[in-house]
Amino acid sequence: MKSHRPDFEHLRDVLRDICRDEPVYYFPNPGNWGDGLIRAGTLRFFETHGFQVEEHFRCVDFMQKPSGGTLIYGGSGAWCSFWNHAITHVGKLRRKFRVVVLPSTYEVPVDLPDDVTFFRRDHQESRLAMPRAHFCHDMAFALQDWPRSTGQGVGLFFRNDRERHPGRFVAPHGNVDLSNQGKHTTDIAGFMAAIDRYETIHTDRLHVAIGGCLLGKAVHLYPNGYFKLQAVYRSSIEGYFDRVVFHERVDALAELAPGA
Repeated sequence: MKSHRPDFEHLRDVLRDICRDEPVYYFPNPGNWGDGLIRAGTLRFFETHGFQVEEHFRCVDFMQKPSGGTLIYGGSGAWCSFWNHAITHVGKLRRKFRVVVLPSTYEVPVDLPDDVTFFRRDHQESRLAMPRAHFCHDMAFALQDWPRSTGQGVGLFFRNDRERHPGRFVAPHGNVDLSNQGKHTTDIAGFMAAIDRYETIHTDRLHVAIGGCLLGKAVHLYPNGYFKLQAVYRSSIEGYFDRVVFHERVDALAELAPGA
């Protein structure tokens, strides 16, 4: 199996070069419990590599800080037609700080000056949209060695929001949209425990799939409303984990039964 380590070490080196000895701030992307997994992985990465950061959760909190230093904006999928608040935050914050955007998915080119450093989390579509962006894996993959159990049965974790696949109008019977049961600030222990109780999971939620990978589950991953899942699967899951299958079609979901 391949290792995520070299790409995380590249991220470490770029951040060290940019941050130097000035203040470093961290603004996690606001979102759901899956964004909480990104935040937890980011904080683990900072701790592992010795970055001292000051974290806040609102743009206004950073705008009240003195100008100067580096602001690290959390990785996300908030650079697409479904969710696009990230460009508003980063556009404001770059006027006061050097800004680094952690690994994200980019549906279209981002119209911000070259003084913002971007990381992308896939080698495919995001690379075409943002060729200037460095590559690194989604920050949730920094959460290695999470305690795990064997689990039993099948868990169904499909999204019920506007980012679901257009061909999937209803979720399968017994579905739990786990990511919507918490926020980016919610402790991820409950998120991981909900996945760990099963032996096999089916999902179109990226971070449920990543949680399943980290827990050694058999993971069946399905497409959502745009290319995000396929791209991260090809860039960071395929060849890194051996119990994951990506399904190109969603028409078999009605046949799934929870706990089977």
